[in-house]
Amino acid sequence: MRTRIAMATGFLLLAALTACGGEPEPSEGSTGELADTPDNADEMALAFAECMREHGVDMPDPTFDEEGGADISLPDGVDDETLRAAEEACKEFLPHGGEPPKIDPEVLEALHEYARCMRENGVPDFPDPDENGGFALDGDEFPPDDPTIMAAEEVCRDLMPGTPGDGGPGAGE
Repeated sequence: MRTRIAMATGFLLLAALTACGGEPEPSEGSTGELADTPDNADEMALAFAECMREHGVDMPDPTFDEEGGADISLPDGVDDETLRAAEEACKEFLPHGGEPPKIDPEVLEALHEYARCMRENGVPDFPDPDENGGFALDGDEFPPDDPTIMAAEEVCRDLMPGTPGDGGPGAGE
């Protein structure tokens, strides 16, 4: 089973990885030199993947989309202990040092509305967000190119906070 961590700008632990460079990558052997800013989030995501490989998780580099989001995939067969140890060792490369930012209660409620909409529009197992606003989505169970998921996403898109033109909580951020 291939695990996929999908990002929704500003809401997931790995969210808001904007693909606009500018900061140099850390030199070999350095740690913590990448500041947690949108200007170098893509470098942080790449450093995270490299660090994970150095700690026994053979994951590919993330891919970036046009909106600046990142898709980070984990390989099949990684045991939980190895994964947890690698994540702990590499959390400095995650936004906020791997700690989720405090989410606005209005935004969290809007994310619950989005999840309900997805379920009502053909994706019955779509999860509610966690307390930090993250959606745990497995790429095998929720393939992003699935026509049913794509259709539900189109119907529910305006409920996702921060979506341009939605006017909802977080819009325009």
